[in-house]
Amino acid sequence: EFFAVVIDVVEHHSGWINKFEGDAALAVFGAPTDMDDAAGCALAAGRVMAARLAEEVFPGSTDLGAGIGVSAGEAVAGNIGDRR
Repeated sequence: EFFAVVIDVVEHHSGWINKFEGDAALAVFGAPTDMDDAAGCALAAGRVMAARLAEEVFPGSTDLGAGIGVSAGEAVAGNIGDRR
């Protein structure tokens, strides 16, 4: 249920999931293709995700929840390795 919400929200805001690690997901906005407002899309996704997780996955819970971090700035992105 948790990851279903995360994936849906990220995709709806034009991002993509780079990886899952344990109970975490790394979402990327603006790479490998440019976006007009990648930071704005990431922030909007974070706000919607927080609301949906609280409502759909952790309703009424005061002990459970999810932390959402958003970072923006220039990054080097692409494939690394052999051309084969």
